[in-house]
Amino acid sequence: MNADTVRPLWNFSVIALLWLPLQIKSSGIVNAQRIDNPFSEITDADNSLPVYQRGGFFENGFFYHVVKEGDNLLAIAKIYIYFTDEYTVESLIERISAINSLRRYLIYKNQKLIIPVVRTDYNKIPRVIYRRSPGYKAAGIYLSALTAGSLRGQKLIRRFADAGGSTIVFDVKDVTGEIFCPVNIPLARRIGALTNTVIRDVSKLISYIKVHNLHAAARISIFADTMLAGNMSNYTLRDAEKNPVCTDGKVLWTDPSHPEVQEYNLEVIREVCSFGVDEIQLDYIRFPSVYGKIDMYAGPDQRRDKIITAFVKKVYNLTVTRGIHLTLDVFGITIWGQEIDILTTGQRLEELCLYSHAINPMIYPSHFDPGFAGLENPADNPERIIFMSMNRLQEIIRKAGAGTVIRPWLQAFPYKITDFGPEYIIKSVKSAESAGRAGYMLWSAENRYETVFTAYDMMKIEKESVISNE
Repeated sequence: MNADTVRPLWNFSVIALLWLPLQIKSSGIVNAQRIDNPFSEITDADNSLPVYQRGGFFENGFFYHVVKEGDNLLAIAKIYIYFTDEYTVESLIERISAINSLRRYLIYKNQKLIIPVVRTDYNKIPRVIYRRSPGYKAAGIYLSALTAGSLRGQKLIRRFADAGGSTIVFDVKDVTGEIFCPVNIPLARRIGALTNTVIRDVSKLISYIKVHNLHAAARISIFADTMLAGNMSNYTLRDAEKNPVCTDGKVLWTDPSHPEVQEYNLEVIREVCSFGVDEIQLDYIRFPSVYGKIDMYAGPDQRRDKIITAFVKKVYNLTVTRGIHLTLDVFGITIWGQEIDILTTGQRLEELCLYSHAINPMIYPSHFDPGFAGLENPADNPERIIFMSMNRLQEIIRKAGAGTVIRPWLQAFPYKITDFGPEYIIKSVKSAESAGRAGYMLWSAENRYETVFTAYDMMKIEKESVISNE
């Protein structure tokens, strides 16, 4: 036997080594003959099939790839990922390893690997289509784009579904201005917004979420957009001295009144709607907190709340015709804001609620100043902060005569909290549920939800105990 046929191919990249565990668990090995195989009737492979053109071939009803010099599982998985139902490259690597009974991810030159291909054309992505009613009861968590596009994200989605969750909110565009999935928008490509598309196939992500009976919401940062503002100076929002508006020392703002800024964001929203998402969730749908005059396209005297409401109405008309929910993230403190704050940020809730299915106030107790509502440390009083805020927002919506529901973001991170743990999550959830009927979402910027899962287990045990005692 030629030595080349048995020499293991170890040339994994550093990234691949970081992704992969050292070995497959014995329980994960699957006999190749037991694989469900949709191509069992194929006898002659058609050279025109896109998957065939990638270098593999059909034989005895299975699809194979012959390992070449320089191949590794990472490279092979990247070739075939778009033809499989596996959502991430990492999970496809695990699947290939399992069905071929590989040990320690070793492959050899000229080895024939079965690839779990489930379709021949990468353009035919299966899509799960269903819609919950706009007022459904949510129990959601947030996933950053980096998490959502990874094996860790897959595991969180599965685990949250098993725990009883109903909603996944994932980033498509954040305040950096990066768009994390491939879109056909020339301006986005020109300004470099598509250099970090960590969600390779957003339609597959959405289908994966829905297969687990979860509602898929795409979060899009609108007017806080460092990349667009930094690369297109005529779109940059400026203060009265003509300086670019920058918050937190790093986030640049675009001009919400500029029609081309609005159209750019509408293009992003149109693309995301086409992927099969259930909900578009708008964040930073406002002006920054810059009091006094600003230099904007519409002129310094144009009312900011009229600009924001008019844009939200455009988005609403776009999404509602597609059967997609539109929800708006707003600061929790906005509910308590004075007229000067409303005129500054442009978020007039009694008008915005007319063009949205849900208002999502970020009711993080840690973000309320000491002394608010007579509380020395609001962060330690989630029940009171959440209940008071939701009641006040409900009154605003009632007076507006809108059917909008309230679906608050709750704090799932320990900032300023004296004793953060599962009990804190339980108090927050129960407060949100007692003040409204549309549920809640839990926010952890780092996507650390172990405390949340523990809280869910405790609430499940409590509920079962109550039922057994009735």
